[in-house]
Amino acid sequence: MAEATRASGKAAPPRPQGRYAAAVVDGGIAVSAGMTPRDGDRLTVRGLVGSGVDAATARQAAGLAARNALAAITEAIPGSSRLRRCLRMTVYVACAEGFTELSAVADGASDGLAEALADHAARSGADEPTVTALPARSAIGVRSLPSGAPVEVELTASVRESAAGPAGLADPAGPAAPAGPADPVDVRTDVPDVVTDDVPDDLPAGGPANDRRG
Repeated sequence: MAEATRASGKAAPPRPQGRYAAAVVDGGIAVSAGMTPRDGDRLTVRGLVGSGVDAATARQAAGLAARNALAAITEAIPGSSRLRRCLRMTVYVACAEGFTELSAVADGASDGLAEALADHAARSGADEPTVTALPARSAIGVRSLPSGAPVEVELTASVRESAAGPAGLADPAGPAAPAGPADPVDVRTDVPDVVTDDVPDDLPAGGPANDRRG
């Protein structure tokens, strides 16, 4: 691919073709925008699959779109975090009426993603097997796609965030202090027993208990 590259040698994703982000990372999940088969800013193929675009060409285009989707996600991941695994890929195919080889076209996206994931793992030194695992996938036929593209790929992935947080910054408040022992409860033990005198039941009225004379 003749895409622009960064100093690290990592391929940069195509620029958004409208008012949106190429990818968003939040809460350990990364989601790409729909990516078409662009080489830089140039759309490599246009038309409907099954009418002007054959399945083999669409399959190659899907592979390029999938690589662009992964590039958008890895570009958006903060430097302190790492790609954990791809979770879901949706492949949209703009196709002629009656075209049913959607899975065959989507296999091209899976092939392109597998290649890009292997390159990413080798470049980043990731040794987790989940990094190169393929995601769940859907293939959906549609009437048309942006700019006349025959395919569009969306990708969702999980991200392993660093202990310092998604932005790589430590919590300014510092770590929370461990909870200490509960304050002891002051229980008084010097309260004297209450003493009462027994009063006979048959004490006559006006007797000593009611006699207030000295």
